[in-house]
Amino acid sequence: MDRLPVHMLSTGGSRRSSTVMRRVHGEMKAAPAPELVRDYHRWMGGVDVHDQLRMQRYSVQLAYKTRKYYKTLFRGLFDMALVNAFIVHRYYRKVNNKRPPKHFAFLETLMEQLLAIDSVEAFATIERATSAQERTAASPVRDGSTQRRNGDEGLAPIDADHRLEENPDTVDCQQGTKRRHRSCKVCALFKVKPRKFTKYFCPECSTGNRRTYLCNIAREGRDKTCFQIWHADWSSGNDIPRALLQEHKIRNRPPPSHPGKKRGRTAQEHRRSMGGDEDGAAGSEVVAGESGDADSAA
Repeated sequence: MDRLPVHMLSTGGSRRSSTVMRRVHGEMKAAPAPELVRDYHRWMGGVDVHDQLRMQRYSVQLAYKTRKYYKTLFRGLFDMALVNAFIVHRYYRKVNNKRPPKHFAFLETLMEQLLAIDSVEAFATIERATSAQERTAASPVRDGSTQRRNGDEGLAPIDADHRLEENPDTVDCQQGTKRRHRSCKVCALFKVKPRKFTKYFCPECSTGNRRTYLCNIAREGRDKTCFQIWHADWSSGNDIPRALLQEHKIRNRPPPSHPGKKRGRTAQEHRRSMGGDEDGAAGSEVVAGESGDADSAA
């Protein structure tokens, strides 16, 4: 016990009772404490920099937020082990008249050594599993250059005229102006849930404003993108499997210039109201003219 309860965890030291000096009401007095506390103050070096190394830089505990107390406790102990190893390594280098490493350099060397403790085959397996894999298709080309995807084995060649372009229609949102996304034709046929939307379409497969939107990434565990499936496997939509067509009916989106039902009804009501006002004004003029003629005749 100090002013508050203190919990100590150590891989060595003694729990035998000893005393440490504490200032109480301005006077130094001996307070009972285990020898572990006395050894800690003896080898601390005057200022406790352990928490600074553990909590301020390269902390595993602070890198991940969790509500499980035992996970926080484990990551805190893991940080302590790394910092203790760094302090001991620096002390070892100083004793042997060698330049001590920086904190980041020590952690980088430690990680490389931990990954290399297994055989060469195991290290190669880890490298393959953690390396980035190409998951997206080639970027859309605007200048009409050849865009053939013949690199994949077993993939039929795609005509150079077929390429992906971004939707020219835009929409305003909280993040600013963005490209409007539409439902992908291939994903709709496969009934992917939730529905997938994309901003890319194939101009060659489109008719006017009725665009054929296709994803440029592989979805639902497929090894091909929707663009490749539509053109290479389905011959630009001409050889779609009959089973998919029977379960799904492709409906081309009407041009954006055509108003919807609600907008069309509103426009018709507006025209009717304008026409009614004109008819009413013309009728009042006719009545006024007839009344004037009647007065003159009288």
